[in-house]
Amino acid sequence: NNPGAMGDIVLAVISAGPNKTFDTTCVDLLAGTVKGDDGARWVNANQIRQGVGGTVYFGDPVSTYTDLAALNTSGLKDGELRIVKDTNKGYIWKSSTSQWIENSASESSEASIRNVYSNLKIFNNSVSPSSKLDITADEVILFDSSNKKKSITDLSATVDISASGVNGLDTGSEAASTWYHIWAIAKADGTKAGLLSTSATAPTMPSGYTFKAYLGAVYNDNTDFISIYQLGKEVKRKEKYYAITSLVSTFTLLDVSPCVPSTAKTGMYDVYVAKVSPSYNSYMWFSPTADAAYGEKKAIFSTDMGSRLDIAFNFSLLLAEPQKIYYKNNTGTVDVNFYCTGWSY
Repeated sequence: NNPGAMGDIVLAVISAGPNKTFDTTCVDLLAGTVKGDDGARWVNANQIRQGVGGTVYFGDPVSTYTDLAALNTSGLKDGELRIVKDTNKGYIWKSSTSQWIENSASESSEASIRNVYSNLKIFNNSVSPSSKLDITADEVILFDSSNKKKSITDLSATVDISASGVNGLDTGSEAASTWYHIWAIAKADGTKAGLLSTSATAPTMPSGYTFKAYLGAVYNDNTDFISIYQLGKEVKRKEKYYAITSLVSTFTLLDVSPCVPSTAKTGMYDVYVAKVSPSYNSYMWFSPTADAAYGEKKAIFSTDMGSRLDIAFNFSLLLAEPQKIYYKNNTGTVDVNFYCTGWSY
């Protein structure tokens, strides 16, 4: 039956009863009458729309997501499903967070590995390299506060430290000698952007943006971004110089906080030595911890190779403690030029 009102019967089943004779017609049933010993069961339009338990699970389709977002929330029921016609996507109303959640393969309520992306690149903007970064990625997986994940594709954004909110700084104003963490953010409808924040875990999200993914970090040195180029999880940076000129016989802290972000897992370093050769072998040790529990790197700087020593080498080292490594040597007669050149996540 095509109902004229929400209370009209839409679907009915009539049983002939013990006498095996149909006494009730469809017209009778539509009028609310069951005759003889017949049995009948039916549902009306309201029950089809709301379910027997009364939870609305289908609403009228809307033309665009903008129309969906403009619906009067007072009339929505938790779990209500609506179709957006221009994208052919379904959205479910979540009363606890007052938001429409896309019901598609691109989202899941299951926890998953964080900070996953494909072909991510981050680099200084060619026009304003000291204040802007360009971000591109084929795909990024983001999460909201309920661990629901969302996939966005073809990310292309430019974040600007002098701007506020979307594609800018989440809160506050630009500060010198500060690490800024780089985020991908998105709305439920798939609108995507970038964001800068001093927080590596909980950026202040712009209005309407509920999904985020951590991408990387950049150091703002004297109110200018350092030069970086990130490909995937590996980053090369403009080198940071440290001079090591004195004897240190036990492992001693070398603070590399201006060199690598707190989120880095490995630091990359170059060492260059240029000094009159001592009369004995000179060594330099580097370790992730003061007790060398995770192993160490050892370099021989000289073996009586003449009056002048020029040696260069590079290495990477695990950051067992954020932004810290340890070193020691066996002589103060060799000047060591130590450079930080990058990191990986």
